[in-house]
Amino acid sequence: MRRGFVLTMLTLALFLILVQMTVALRTERMKVSSWTQAMMVDRKLLYATDDAAEEVRYSYGIDAERAGNQLTLCDSFPANYSIDRCLRGYRDFLSGKYMTADLSFQFYNASGSPIDLSALPPDVVVQPYNMTYHYEDYAKRAMSIYCAPGGACKGSNISAVSFAYKFSAANFTWVPTVGNVSHYHWSPEAMGGGCTGDPNCLNFSLSVVDSRGYNFSCPSAVCNYSQFPSSRQSVLDIAMAPCWFQITLGNNNIIETKLHQPNYPDQPCGTGVNACTNFNFSTQNFDLELPGSIGVTDQNFGFSRTYPLPGENVSARELMLEIPLPNLNKESLCFSSNPSGVYAGGSGNKYVYGFRMVNTCPSQRITITNMTVSWVPNSSEKIEVIQINSTTVWSYNSVGTPTGRQVSGTKLDILDWTMDPGITTNITYFRFQQGMLHKNFTINFTFGDNSTAFALAYT
Repeated sequence: MRRGFVLTMLTLALFLILVQMTVALRTERMKVSSWTQAMMVDRKLLYATDDAAEEVRYSYGIDAERAGNQLTLCDSFPANYSIDRCLRGYRDFLSGKYMTADLSFQFYNASGSPIDLSALPPDVVVQPYNMTYHYEDYAKRAMSIYCAPGGACKGSNISAVSFAYKFSAANFTWVPTVGNVSHYHWSPEAMGGGCTGDPNCLNFSLSVVDSRGYNFSCPSAVCNYSQFPSSRQSVLDIAMAPCWFQITLGNNNIIETKLHQPNYPDQPCGTGVNACTNFNFSTQNFDLELPGSIGVTDQNFGFSRTYPLPGENVSARELMLEIPLPNLNKESLCFSSNPSGVYAGGSGNKYVYGFRMVNTCPSQRITITNMTVSWVPNSSEKIEVIQINSTTVWSYNSVGTPTGRQVSGTKLDILDWTMDPGITTNITYFRFQQGMLHKNFTINFTFGDNSTAFALAYT
């Protein structure tokens, strides 16, 4: 009997050990399963967040390349499509086509508050220098680079910076040669004598190339500066046609650039420029960020991840997405002109030839409804005819209003002329009653939506 009791107790003990081992094994398996599940979900969130974060930067239109301690930011402005519209397009793509039913996402500003993606500020920040590449607005009409709120950018952080600007449809009014130095005058100017020893002193080079290939550069015979103090202001306003190009160095910025109407710095002008800025930093330890973050949540398991938005590639994957872009509201933003081939000729030099216009938008038609042609010197000459692509759109005795030969500055209601997307159109000629050699022309265009654009030409 005692032997049977011992065997019973032994069997029970072995059973309890087996149960304990089974429970332990199940617990470990559950742990492994949970770890595996968490890892799989986390990996899915990482890929989704990584993709979305990378793609947001394409809406800014900036190409960022780094090599060692050098960073190059290439860009074009003003924008054919405003940044906020592109961000809205990508937001709609995310919600409509990219995210699966079990994933949700939310964008946040730099303070961590939820925002719509289209409200993301138009900035790229270089850390740890807190240096910001900033647009004045989503249309990219003006650009600046600054280190605020920390004050002026330090020369100890930035060994050198170079600025390169290439215009495709704008030309210098004065060719940048030694004889025309007076037309490239910095005012105010804080660069004379250099600034070595100033902690805010930056070494720089500058190149501005027009559509004919003429180059204004610093340092050169036309501009002998190679340093500027970022704490003080130096301004150069370059006379170009159709837009003037203003460059401001310093003033607690590195640089500020804007395109504006001739002699009117506060009136924006729409000719395009390709820009590349190269920084030579003191170290390789820098990162690019956009001013916000993205959070992605797996609805099935409740896992979520939040990552900062990078201003550069964070992986080897480059998924370029074709985002359907909306039309612009203003037709004038699609309009560009090329007056480089303008000349006076024909009988008595009464014809002005060679003016070309371009609709730069890929999907929007624009219609010119009115033209105002002005010229100086003004010796009481009168305009008689305007032809576009060999079609008379205004004539003093047949087409358009007002009738009769018109003096400089008269608004002409022309036969509406529509330009299809991406099309270059020639103004066959402007015909005048008198010869028009050596004239500076200003041509104002009014479009079907009442927006306006401005062009200059010289004969």
